[in-house]
Formats: sequence, C-alpha cells, structure tokens
Amino acid sequence: MSDVFDPKLKIGQAVSNADIVKTFKCGNAGNIRRSRATNTLVLISDYTKGKYHDNWIEGVLHYTGMGKSGDQDIDKAPNSTLAECGSNGVDVHLFEVLEAGKYVYCGRVERAGDPYSESQVGDDGNDRKVWLFPMRPLSKKKIIQPEGYVFATMEEYLARGGVADPSKMQTKSKAVTNAKVKEVEVKDAEVREIEEVKEVKDTFPEAQSPTQPEDSEDILPDSKSESKPIKKLQLVVPQDIVGKKVKHKKFGAGMITKVSKTSLFVDFKENGEKNLGYEFCMKNKLLEIG
Repeated sequence: MSDVFDPKLKIGQAVSNADIVKTFKCGNAGNIRRSRATNTLVLISDYTKGKYHDNWIEGVLHYTGMGKSGDQDIDKAPNSTLAECGSNGVDVHLFEVLEAGKYVYCGRVERAGDPYSESQVGDDGNDRKVWLFPMRPLSKKKIIQPEGYVFATMEEYLARGGVADPSKMQTKSKAVTNAKVKEVEVKDAEVREIEEVKEVKDTFPEAQSPTQPEDSEDILPDSKSESKPIKKLQLVVPQDIVGKKVKHKKFGAGMITKVSKTSLFVDFKENGEKNLGYEFCMKNKLLEIG
C-alpha cells in the first residue's frame, strides 16, 4: 500500500486554484479532479457559482458528482473513482469555496454511505439525474460550513424540501476572515492563475492545460494504476419488492418498477420516476415499503 499523500496544508487554510494544481499535480478545472501523480482525488465544493447543490446533513457533506448538463453517469470517471473510494486506494481531499478565488482546505474525507441519485436542474435549464456522494471529514477539527447549506438532521432537510438558502451566504465572508484562514490575493486572479498554471505545466508536463473542459479528469499518464480490477461494494436489494407500493418522505406515494444493483427505481404519482439509493433510504428512514 502506498503512503498517503501529504499536501502540507492546514485545515482552514485558504489557497488559490493554481496552488491546488501545483500541490496535487491535478487539472485546473472541474469539481472533481483526479491526479495519478499523487494518487488523489480533489473535490471542489463551490458555493459561489450555484452549479452544484451540495449540502451538509448531520455533519456529512452530500457532494454532487461531475456533469453540469444531462444525466450524470456514475460508471464514468471521475464519478466512478469517487464511488469506489475506500476500496481503490485513492485518497480524497476536499476544498470549499465560500468566496470567489479562495479555496479553503477541509482535509481528507471518506465515504459515509452509498451514492444515491436525485433530480436537479442542469446548466441547460432542464431537469436531469445527478449522483450525490455522502462524504465525512476524517479530521476532528472544525470545518467552516456555509450557512444556508447546513441541516442538523435529515428530517430538517426534508422538511425544507431539500432546498438550501443561499441568501445566508452573504454573512459567511466575515466568518471565514474571523477564522484566521490564510488570506489569498484575488485581484487579477484569473490572469495570475493562468500564469501559475503555465509554470506548473512546465514543471509537471503531465498536468492538463488550462483549456481542458471542466467535466473531465486530468491526463496524467499511468495506465498501471487503473489496470487492477476494483472490487465494488455490493448491497443485497430484495428482488421481490418490485411492484410494491412505497411512500417517500419527500416524493410521496409511488410504486417500485425495478431494482438495479444498489438502487430502486420508483414511479412516484406526483414526481415521476426516481432512482433511489436503497441503503441510504433505509438507513435514514426515508422510504416505507409495502
């Protein structure tokens, strides 16, 4: 087993996007960035752009997979890499963006449950299926969580219809400053970051160029690291529940139309078909079957 990569960053330390590229030797775009050079996966939870709907529920970050338009594919990298973390040897590191240009390091995270899917509006304005990954910080140190995106319990999250309150983000800038995180100069940030990424590319030629599309992995060549078969976690979903009626705390009444691996496909009377994570629903008592 390889040693865990140490980025030499403190919890709460704020860095620039270019710093992340240089430290982790990963790509400079996308909310999920794979680096084979450091054997890491970098998650960016950016609350300033509103493209992805990440929420903290009971101390666990329900992190949205990659893909801004159309249905997200959990079997395609880097979503598949995140789904298999814990069994594939890849360490996952989290950064949160509460102010444009500031990436606050939250340390390493681990999966706290199975991925599940829900419907969200994409960049094109259309509803699409996204995958959510429950991720728990490994560090015991307090992590600054954005107001309006924090729910004490699953019941509170459901009671609010699973809707965050971005308006409360306005007060978070002061909280970040008071937490004594490292200040990052954001003036002319775009120009400076492009220059720094160019410097990193000269140092690490395998790092991707600044023009790489957002929804992609890095292109660091290391075929060996991906060649080993990965044992996926398997859940036993009862096959005899197909056709049974259900009641979901958020989506209401419906009927199970089919099951697949760890998921249930339910046709809800008022919300259409949903693909639900079986274990997640059962553990959080979101679904009544029968």
